[in-house]
Amino acid sequence: MTKRRSVALVGVLLAVQGCGLTTHDPDGAGGAAGSGGAGHFDCVGAHWKRFAPQGKPMNGLEAAAWRNDTVVVWAGVDTSSGTDKEAGPGWRVALDGTISSLPVAGAPSRRAVGAFDILGDQLLVWSGYSAEQDKYLEDGARLDLLSDQWFPLPSAQTWMSSRHTAAHGVVGSRWLVWGGLSDGAFRKDGAVWDPEQDAWSPVVDAPIAAEFPALAQGDAQFGPVVVGTNGKTPQAYAYGFDPGSWAWWELPEAEGPGVRASGTASFCAATQEVIVWGGVVWGGDKGGDASNTGERFSRAEGWRSMSTLGAPTPRIGHSAAVAGTKLVILGTTVPEDTGALATGGVYDLLTDSWGPLPAGDCAPPPRPYPQLTAFGDGKSLLVWGRTPVGSPHQWWILTL
Repeated sequence: MTKRRSVALVGVLLAVQGCGLTTHDPDGAGGAAGSGGAGHFDCVGAHWKRFAPQGKPMNGLEAAAWRNDTVVVWAGVDTSSGTDKEAGPGWRVALDGTISSLPVAGAPSRRAVGAFDILGDQLLVWSGYSAEQDKYLEDGARLDLLSDQWFPLPSAQTWMSSRHTAAHGVVGSRWLVWGGLSDGAFRKDGAVWDPEQDAWSPVVDAPIAAEFPALAQGDAQFGPVVVGTNGKTPQAYAYGFDPGSWAWWELPEAEGPGVRASGTASFCAATQEVIVWGGVVWGGDKGGDASNTGERFSRAEGWRSMSTLGAPTPRIGHSAAVAGTKLVILGTTVPEDTGALATGGVYDLLTDSWGPLPAGDCAPPPRPYPQLTAFGDGKSLLVWGRTPVGSPHQWWILTL
């Protein structure tokens, strides 16, 4: 693996994945899980298992891993009626295909692009935007995943205003929310929620008001990282929040990923690295092309280029997640392609090498903007997200 020279970073817009721990359905066309019941796979292969969740089409879904064998899919809007009709707060999806509903009593009201994470055994939701009410929401709630009870989060208005598309992540044993869009302006303030005190406290402002940053979720030791650009300057940035020093830190050579948009940003806890891959990479005023290049950052070695030997074809609109020490890439939509490929690849962070995405009769067909969320077992991923019009609702579990 070779060290790469720095280049200017302008207009970085990256899809967000955090070591598979948290992901979302940004284009608003996810599939809905059923109300519960025993697991049922209608196709079982060596690597892929397929099952058919029940319910109506939904959008605005988000998902995060809980422990080793469960992914929690939260919220979603019933799109069959074209309104923000309440459709249930979400579901647990287990490795055996079992789906169970999250409780409705005490759940947060309908919202989009709010902050969402799992901290220990708590599912956390705060702020966001309500299309039904046409306003930013000031409240939040936490779900105790052990007792299955919702509790309101305390108000954070003393320290930060309500907002949407805020960056967020776990810092040590607490939850940090900062940035985002509020009252037409991007913010750089934030606050942290302490579960022991059940209270918010302020943190020093971020170095820059990030405009739709790419978020690598990080973990309790590394902390969350945002990568992007200030479009007015333009000024490149890559900042993290360090749980150890309780301070912001700047990633050196923040321009490492180059001039790219619609790539993915991931985090690998096992190697403590941020990984940026794919998207459109620009070269000056000549525009850009879909790419299959990537960069990975660790504090010990800085930015390093990823091998392209055997890498998936250049693409945008793909999804990425890390299971163990392997980055999985799935799906694509490129400018000259009106469909979405089911192809992808598996990158081994330990050997800097690519392998093919496992195939099989149970593998997903082409579908636009699939979403990947890794389970906590280090080898399995849930494939979910947009259900093409006229297609049955289908989700998959991939085991490497």
